[in-house]
Amino acid sequence: MLVGRFGGTTSAPFMEGRIWLFKPQIVHEISFLVDTGAHTSIIMPSDGLAAGVDYTDLRFTETSNGVGGELKSAVVEGMINFVDSDFMYCYQLKVQIAQCHEYLKGVPSIIGRYILSKWDLRVSPLDFILTGHVKAQNNLFKL
Repeated sequence: MLVGRFGGTTSAPFMEGRIWLFKPQIVHEISFLVDTGAHTSIIMPSDGLAAGVDYTDLRFTETSNGVGGELKSAVVEGMINFVDSDFMYCYQLKVQIAQCHEYLKGVPSIIGRYILSKWDLRVSPLDFILTGHVKAQNNLFKL
């Protein structure tokens, strides 16, 4: 079972994960905002820059629309992994990397429904409980 947390002053739900980008080759730990309204997972500039993503090599051809408006992003092949005490759950997917803009500074990367739909997710902010019972994954490794 995956166990998340509720973030500081926002009380927003977060899950810790690891992003593996295939090209460029990058591995980096990220605190993902659990966003049941987002279809895909998006790496925001603060995490992309911390991971060492070279934004000059990316083509920002994807457009996403949300509450905050329009977002341009690049799409790269990658994997997002989550770990509990027994297993590493791996999800191979096309990862969106948001284009750098000042207004995105401090906005957390998000994990969307493509992955969340594979979990039995329990979110209870009043009890400070965020758990995910994994029902499906692309790869599973015993720790």
